[in-house]
Order: sequence, then C-alpha cells, then structure tokens
Amino acid sequence: MQVSYRRFINMCVIPVVQNWYMWIEFLKLAAFTLNDGCARAITLSVHFLLQVKHIALILCWLLTLSVTGQDNVVVNEHLSNRSLSEEVYYHCDSTNTQTLQEVQALPEQRWKQWGRGHVYLFPNRNQHWFKATLKNESNAPAHFVVELNSPVLYDVELYEEGEERETKRVGGTRYTFPQREMKSRIPAFDLHFDPGEQKQIYIRVHSNGNYISFPFMLWNQREYPQEMAKERFTLSLYYGALLLILVINIYLFITVRSKLFFFYLLYALSLSLMQLARDGFAGEWFYPNAEVDGSVIAQTLILLLIAFNLQFFQLYLDTKKLAPRYHVFINIIKWTSVLLLPTVYLPFTVDLVFLHLQKFVLVANVAVVLGSILLLRKNHPNALFYLAGFGVLFIGGLITIFCTRGVIESKFLENYGLKIASFIEIIIFTAAMVDFIVRRQRAAQQLALQRLYDINQMQVVEKEREREEASLREKLLLIELQALRSQMNPHFIFNALNSIQSYIATNKNELAERYMARFAAVVRKFLDHSKSKTITLESEIQMLEEYMELEKMRFKEKVNFTITYDKEIQPSELELIPTLIQPFLENAVIHGIGPLKGGGRIKVHFSMIDDYTISCAVEDNGVGREGAQNNQRTSTHKSHGTSIIRERLEALAQKENRHYGYEVIDLYEDGNPIGTKVNLQLPIY
Repeated sequence: MQVSYRRFINMCVIPVVQNWYMWIEFLKLAAFTLNDGCARAITLSVHFLLQVKHIALILCWLLTLSVTGQDNVVVNEHLSNRSLSEEVYYHCDSTNTQTLQEVQALPEQRWKQWGRGHVYLFPNRNQHWFKATLKNESNAPAHFVVELNSPVLYDVELYEEGEERETKRVGGTRYTFPQREMKSRIPAFDLHFDPGEQKQIYIRVHSNGNYISFPFMLWNQREYPQEMAKERFTLSLYYGALLLILVINIYLFITVRSKLFFFYLLYALSLSLMQLARDGFAGEWFYPNAEVDGSVIAQTLILLLIAFNLQFFQLYLDTKKLAPRYHVFINIIKWTSVLLLPTVYLPFTVDLVFLHLQKFVLVANVAVVLGSILLLRKNHPNALFYLAGFGVLFIGGLITIFCTRGVIESKFLENYGLKIASFIEIIIFTAAMVDFIVRRQRAAQQLALQRLYDINQMQVVEKEREREEASLREKLLLIELQALRSQMNPHFIFNALNSIQSYIATNKNELAERYMARFAAVVRKFLDHSKSKTITLESEIQMLEEYMELEKMRFKEKVNFTITYDKEIQPSELELIPTLIQPFLENAVIHGIGPLKGGGRIKVHFSMIDDYTISCAVEDNGVGREGAQNNQRTSTHKSHGTSIIRERLEALAQKENRHYGYEVIDLYEDGNPIGTKVNLQLPIY
C-alpha cells in the first residue's frame, strides 16, 4: 500500500479549503448546540479560519504543481494486469453532443492528462471522453479486457480508432445485462491485438450526475474471468455473512419488538442494500433485465441510511433527554435527508444533489461522532458502543474515499475497506443490541422480583389485616353477645315483674293484664330486633315508644316522653343497628327521672350528620349525674349496657374508619344540675 501525499492535498485538502465557509457554518451550528465553554472555543476557531483561508489555498497550490505521465502503454501476451490511469487523457463535453469524429479531431491541448491514481471528477451531467494508446509489441496475438471498476456508471461506450459509432460497445447500468458487451456488473470490454498492432481507444462515460471514480484496468483475457470468480466468491461470502447477521437481527427484533431495534434493523438493511447497489449486485440479482440507474438507487439508499442512523442514534443515546439542543440539531439533519429523497429523481435538481451529497454525508457523520463523544463525557452507558461501531464505519469510509481518489493505492482497501468496516460495525451494533436486550431482561427480571416482593408484602399486609379483622369480628361478636344479654336489664325485668305482682295483690287485675301485655310486646320486640343486624329507624322508634309506655305505666305517668327528627330524615328508608338507644333511655328513666318527686320529661331527637352517620340526642330534666351517683351509693344495681355500647361503637369505627360513639353532657342552670344530655353518633346503612 502506497500513500500519495500530492493527491492527498489535491483531492482532500483543497476541497476542504474551497468549502471553508460551509465548515464555518457547521461549526457555528455545533457551537449553538454545545455548552458555553465549547461555544467560545469554536467561535475563536471560526475567526481564525476566516483569516487563514487564502493563505491555505496558496500553500496547497504550491505543493501540487507538477503532474507527469507517459504516452503509450506497451502490452504483450505475458501481461497479467495493470492500471491505465497514468496514460489516460480526459476531455469534458459540456454540450453533451460531440461525436467520436469531433472528439478525435480535438487538438492535444484540449485533452488533460491525469496522473497516478484514479480518475475522479466532480458530479455533473456532462459526458466525459477518455483516450489511451495501446501497443502490442509481441509477435503473437493478444487478447485483453479493459475494465472501468465502477458498477454505478450509467452509460459507457468504447470505440477503437477508425470504428463507426454504430459499432460501439456499451456497458453501464443504463443497459440490461443481455445488452452489455460483457455480462458483468462492472463495465468491461474485450480488446484484440494483432502482433505489433497499436490502437487508440476512446471511452465515453455519462455518469448521469454521479461522481466518476474508477481506475482504468487492463487485464489478460485468460486471467480476467478467474479474477472475477475470486472476487465474486469473496463478495458472496461477505454478503452471505451479512445476510446471516441480518436474519439474526430480524429474529431479535421479532423477539424484542422495540422501536429502537426497528430503526437499527432499517439502518442495517439500508447499509447492506446500499453496498449491493454500489457493487452492482442489486441490478444483477434483482432487476437484470431493467434499465435502472444504479447511482440513483445508491444515493437514495444513502439518504435513507442517514435518516435511519440518526433516528437510531437519537433513540439509543436518548438525546432528547440528555442533550435536547443537540437532539434538535440531529433532527434538522435527519429531516433534511428525508426531504432530499424526492430531489434525487428530479432531472433539474440531480446535479445539485449529487454535488453536495458527499458533503452532507460527511456533515451527518461528523455530527453523530461529536454527539457520541459529548454523551460519552456524560458517562452514557451506550455512547462507547455507538462510538466504537460508527467510528469504525467512519474510518472505513474515509479510507475508501482516499483509495478512490488515489491518495492511498491499495486495491484491497478500495474494494473491501468499507465492507470490512461496515461488517465490524454491524457486529458491534448487534452486540450492543444483545447487550441492550440482556440489560432490559435483567431490568425486567428485577422489576418482576420487585413486584413479587411487593405482592408478597401486600399478602403479608393483607393477612395481617385479615387477622386484625377476624380479631375485630370476634370482638364484635363478643360485644354483640354481651349486648344481647344486657339488652333487657335484669333490674328492669325485676321491676316490671314487681309491678305486675303489685297490681295483682291490690286486685287491679285489669292494669296487671294491660301491663303484662305491654311487657310481653316489649320483650318480643327486643328479641326480634336482636336477631337482625340492622332495622329501620321507624322500627327503632316504635320499639322505644312501646318501651317508654311501659315505663310510664310503672311510674304512674310520671314520665313525659317525646321523639322528634329533622324534616330531611325518612325513618322508613334509614337502617341502623338495633337496641343501641334503649339503654340510655333506661338510664334517663331510672337514674334521672326516678329520683324526682314530681314529674319529668325525656326528649329524643334524630338529625343527619352525613350520608353514613346519624345523631341521636337523649335529653332529660332529671337529677343529673351527681344526684344519680348519690342514689347509686344506696343501690346494689350496676348497669353495664352503656359501656358495652361504647366498646361496640369503637369497634365499628375502627372497622369502617369512621367516628362513632357518644358523649354525656351535664346540664346546669345557675350552678344547679337540671338534667343530662347524651349525644350519640350512630352508623346508618
């Protein structure tokens, strides 16, 4: 491998200097997307570049003054192969109308000689003429093949000196495989030399706006098929391995079904198809009998390749979150490549597209490399993978460009440099995608384990709650049993039976019978209600009224009793737990009104607190709690009904997470007790 520094300056340095302002604008745009420190550094660089542009052009011109060559190519039957690029002369027909005779008549000064390396012309729609003089100095006939190693050339014609245009030999993607001189993906033509014969050949090339970059190669006719078979075998192995990796990636995509993997797959597929098109295999395998411009297909795939790569870059490195301003910059380049797609097929814009496409590709590649480095500095876990993969492809592309421009003379790198780089890149990206899948599966497993742990904890909490609820239910059942046992106060029953016995002893049989009937009705109501979890407020009021009627008979109408409720209450529609109010009425009668010498009154009033709670106020004008306590010192009776109700309401409040209970208020007037008021907060259903 040899490196030509002169051609490196000619083909690489000078175009960069000539496009100085484009790079300056790119640096300004990059400065806008980066942080303040980088922006200041780039701004200083821009001012420096503006000052040294003309000096750089002069230095480059001084370094590239001389180009030399020779006139004739000596061939014989022992020649294996050689490059004709040194001996080729070039002429551009800007009118696209010159015939072979007109070209042959051109003076020598109209022809430009190209030095060592490859012919490399900037894109335009002009036709280009090449000529070379070949001489067979042996005493035997010789057969050779002239090859233009560029599968994407659109229209190629070869003429031998003295032949008419009607006898032209054709090649290029404009012609189907059956129409070509040699059925090859590369334009190639057979030449026959008699002993000592000298020929001047003319080759007309119309690139349809594409870059012209190819070596003129002269092959021995016997060795050319063998060389093509070797090259075809090597490329078949390469594309077979590439197809295998693509199939693996398709399987991985079907397994993962990720948007990131989808755009990576499109990128890898576009890269493979682009190489197929540039190698000429796309036309040979997919449309051999169609006249298709392979260069247009290749440029279309390049634009799609850029768009898919940038989308993959944004998703894989999460630029929208980590570098939002750079994300916008990448979006501009991405959508520009998409908008350029239709222009490839428009005749009046194709020159402009081909002229600037290589610059656009270079800008896009530099942008993603800079973005990868930027995110690598932020310790992004995927940045190193991407930079390694795309960096290999970027370097491989630069080496291929240097080879096609004659800066590096290596046929192997020219033919396989980009392929090897793209193959390594796809392997690295595939490994990155596998790593992505593994990391995602690990994250999914960790999430599943966390969910299992959370479910287990929830089950533990649920079991604990169920245990607490079971304990609470057991407590409620115990309290309800105690409430059932204490609903009919033994003291009340004893007093009722004494009253009946007194009526009978004093021959008040009618009162005894009436009292007995009321007592039986009250007991039956208590027993019926104790079997139900809830009863209507209307039934509760009826039971309380019957109970108070019985007490009024026992106290000889000494007790005045009333029950009221708010207008919005519908007693027949509300349900509550039975027998929660009766013990407080019993206390009011026995401990409040009972000790009074005169009559007393008891008022019961219901009012709504909210949709789940009702208030019941039991108020009497008895002796109050102080007087009741004095009387209890001489009494052996203890009432446990109210304490059981308190426990029952507290248990219900804990179960339903609400506030239930009761409050006892002592009523005073001028410092003297005038009664007691009990405010109950009861659940309703």
